[in-house]
Amino acid sequence: MSFVDVLLQEYEKTTDLIKKAISGLNENELSWKEAAEKWSVKEVLSHLLDHNLITSFRLAESNATLPAFNQDRWVKGTRANEGLSYQILDSFQSLLALNLQVFHRLTNDDWYKKGTNSKGETVQLYEIVNLFIKHVQHHIKQIERIKSSLPSLFKN
Repeated sequence: MSFVDVLLQEYEKTTDLIKKAISGLNENELSWKEAAEKWSVKEVLSHLLDHNLITSFRLAESNATLPAFNQDRWVKGTRANEGLSYQILDSFQSLLALNLQVFHRLTNDDWYKKGTNSKGETVQLYEIVNLFIKHVQHHIKQIERIKSSLPSLFKN
């Protein structure tokens, strides 16, 4: 099994990781915020959708400049906390499926195409996908922290 096969398997598992992390939470719990400046679980989900969208800006050519985005403005601007979690997850899954279709068509050389990220660093496509997977894992831990902070009125 090639490193690309392993990478794509891990990428494909991100939806299941997210679903497992939020299992058993209702919309009120998913919308709860510990403080005004903190994100709710639903806002974390929306951020992961946004980040997956940015991952979709595949490197069609070498030396492409990759888009940057202000995560807090995107979460606030999309009114993520007013959405429904299943819709956010459905969108995430649809985008993931689209990306996987394209990723499976790429040649081995395509995975090494280079681009420049918003920090001015040179990155290759395989690194972008790997960083996305790690980003999801980071936010799964954030979801777990939020869940452990839910006030007792939400706990059974």
